[in-house]
Amino acid sequence: MQFWGRHDRGIHPIESRSAAARVGWIAVASLVSTTAVSGVAFFIDEDGGAWYAITMIAGSVPVAAMVWVLSWHYFRVEFSSPAETGLGVTATTRCALAMSALGGMALAALSAGMTEAFPPPRPLHESPLAPLVSNGDAVLTTWLLSSVLVAPLAEEMFFRGVLFGALSRKWGFFVSATLSASAFAMIHLPQLGGYYSAIVSIALLGFAAAVARRIFASLWAAIALHASYNLALSLYGLLA
Repeated sequence: MQFWGRHDRGIHPIESRSAAARVGWIAVASLVSTTAVSGVAFFIDEDGGAWYAITMIAGSVPVAAMVWVLSWHYFRVEFSSPAETGLGVTATTRCALAMSALGGMALAALSAGMTEAFPPPRPLHESPLAPLVSNGDAVLTTWLLSSVLVAPLAEEMFFRGVLFGALSRKWGFFVSATLSASAFAMIHLPQLGGYYSAIVSIALLGFAAAVARRIFASLWAAIALHASYNLALSLYGLLA
């Protein structure tokens, strides 16, 4: 009776679940779908060639769309809230986007400097990213567009929207930003391996995105920072 009583007063049944449970469902769905895309890519091209890369890139689009749909589904009340406990999908100014983008570029320059000071333990052609950048200009260009347009949307929605918002219900900004940035860095460990400089850079990116989210009260600021970081760092890696 309590379940339906809440619904009658305007509270959707999903919103009666704990924030942790809703975050968990989105995380599991994202992990399962990403694993499925990887499995399909390996089945199509187990040698890690062009078709493997194309499948991985193409598969990132529906995964990103699923993250946004599920985030709205499970956090529809908080979805457009600019508060730290919300997801922050609200309009912001061009100035905020420009400042966030400049921040991402500055962070990319810092990361590039760290790369020069602490070179990776193995060359790029031996890393998990190799199929995405070594199978021709078409695949490389598509991967670059995906890293700038798709990855920031999906990752920021989950880490600086869903996860950061849920953590902010119990902890202050610093703890919530640190925990979400740590989780963000952890999911990149498989592709970064033992490259500790890159791991630090990814963690800093996560924390900086949370700062942008808070200062400008919009998830779009975090997305702009993330996208500009990926673009600048990708171009540096290609031109260096």
